[in-house]
Amino acid sequence: MKHQKLSSRRRKNRFRKREDSLNDGPVNNVNVENGVSGRNGSGNDTGGGNDDDDVTEELINRLLGFYPTWPEIEGWLLEVAQSFSSFVKLESIGKTFEGRDLYVLKVDVERPVMWLDGGVHAREWISVSSVLYIVAQVCFKIHAQPSNLAVIQWHIMPAVNADGYAYTFTKTSARLWRKNRGRQDGLRYSAKHNMWCQGADINRNFDFMWSNSTPHSGDLTSIDPCEETFKGPHAASENETMALQSYWLRHADVIGGYVTLHSFGQQIMNRWSYAFINDTDYYKTRPAIKGAAEEIRMFNGEEYAYGAVSEILYSFTGGSGDWIRFNLNLTHVFDIELRDKGRYGFVLPLKFVHPVAEEAWLIFQVLTSNILKNINLESRKYYKTVQKQVARVKCFAADFNETLLQTTDFSSVSIATNFPSIATTLTNAKMLLTMLIILNLFFP
Repeated sequence: MKHQKLSSRRRKNRFRKREDSLNDGPVNNVNVENGVSGRNGSGNDTGGGNDDDDVTEELINRLLGFYPTWPEIEGWLLEVAQSFSSFVKLESIGKTFEGRDLYVLKVDVERPVMWLDGGVHAREWISVSSVLYIVAQVCFKIHAQPSNLAVIQWHIMPAVNADGYAYTFTKTSARLWRKNRGRQDGLRYSAKHNMWCQGADINRNFDFMWSNSTPHSGDLTSIDPCEETFKGPHAASENETMALQSYWLRHADVIGGYVTLHSFGQQIMNRWSYAFINDTDYYKTRPAIKGAAEEIRMFNGEEYAYGAVSEILYSFTGGSGDWIRFNLNLTHVFDIELRDKGRYGFVLPLKFVHPVAEEAWLIFQVLTSNILKNINLESRKYYKTVQKQVARVKCFAADFNETLLQTTDFSSVSIATNFPSIATTLTNAKMLLTMLIILNLFFP
């Protein structure tokens, strides 16, 4: 049964209640305006005076009611970093094929890291505008009143697929473009379509289960370069994928949660994407996604489904969420499909920009609150270091094994004789793992 929409006043009160619940409790040692200050601590004033309120309101208002172009996004991010320079840093972690910066906004309070991104698929404009809205809200909340929002460090990438996003603004026929614009090895020929195409689906290009993504029922992953779910010529072939994998590995010991925004479908999902696995983590994170869906329903009556990606959406391989879940042994990994349910699809009218951004912000608060209650990074720090190396060896071995079975008469093969470089690599990997395990025993 569809629930009646709540009144405007009741919805706002509900929204404020959720924000207040995250603001409870003292928080100390938060770096704000070059001073160390808690809720009642000493240091520079964190009350966020009228001038700061005006700046934040102006930044937020500039996002409402329209979809920003890439130059507008870039300028806005630079202004946010300047306006909140005491705790916000803007970092480029790489370049796209067309030379655009891959920006990550770091709200740095020296705490565990929460990752948020949007714009993985070029046509999903609402995901980008919603991430920008969350950026503004996070910066304002931390600046005005350090709270539970400030006990976690935010690393936010508003537009993963900057080239593709920019391309969708160039002409009407490009509006529904999904892939990036990469062509590192030139245009790619499709025999099926008898044409040359460019770009790959970034969310099929990550180096997890990539080689297993042969077409099968329910697996929306393509080997055809002209299909919109083309997985790329090889795993992590795209600039965006390589930059993200490298960045996440560098921060593997501190990343505590991952959220990616997409559209459309109104779904809040946990892992996995490549297959439905009814494991412990599925049940650990289920209360969080269920709670987020219930908060949205009580906030404005909108219905969001919840469950695993492969359970309520579809299965696919080479996804970013599965990669980070496996390689970082990360439990709290979430995919959000924003509005709507299909009436407008990817071309969501401007009147929805603000309400959908509010929904995304509310979902994000619920998930973050749940993560803060459940993560313990210190106890997992060294385990992650070892696990990261184990994951690399497992991925390498799985890819090698599949290739070997497909191309070799296994009855007469000797890895040491026929594949000396691979044998050496595996031996070195085993030695490295042994050393890491020994170091972990003596220096926990």
